[in-house]
Parts: sequence; C-alpha cells; structure tokens
Amino acid sequence: MHPENSKTKTAAQLPALTPIAFGSCEPDTPHLFSIRDEASLDHGLELAAALSEGIYQLSSRVADDVNCNDPVNRNELRALAFLAETVASLTFGARIALVKAGGAQ
Repeated sequence: MHPENSKTKTAAQLPALTPIAFGSCEPDTPHLFSIRDEASLDHGLELAAALSEGIYQLSSRVADDVNCNDPVNRNELRALAFLAETVASLTFGARIALVKAGGAQ
C-alpha cells in the first residue's frame, strides 16, 4: 500500500459559529436569543438538522389538521416560526463563519 493512502485523515479545523441574535417578539423589539461566539459550527449544524426534522414533523401534523378542517392553534404556528428562525440563524451563522474562514462562497 502506498504510504499516502495509509495515513489517517484528520478532521478539518472548523471555525466557530458567527454570533447572531434572533427571536424578537415584534419587528422593532430587541432579540431574546443569540448564538455565542465560541459555539461549535459542527454542533450548531447538528442542532439545525434536528430542529428542521421537528419543523417537518410539526408542520406535517398541522397540515393534516388543516386538511381535515380541524382547528390549528396559533401557538403551534408561532413555534414553527421560532424553530425556522433558529435553524436559519444557525445555518446563516455557519455560512458566514465558513466564508470568513475562506471555505465557502
């Protein structure tokens, strides 16, 4: 075997997530939540993937309720919006961090 092929690959050093504030109750109010500047990019993307699966499951259930003319709770829709905003903040923070590190455009 060629020596180059037998070397163990090391994981690329990923930057931390870019801090982003999110979670306003109203358009012109302060944000309630933020991504810390030392937050792991890998953990942030893992959380975003898990939350997006939750968005899928909850929105599928709400869609079934709408289809059956069952009532939809306003808080369910607000939860979907918050989860979507959280996922967007995590992925946007990851993208900015990678661009700053020179890894993506």
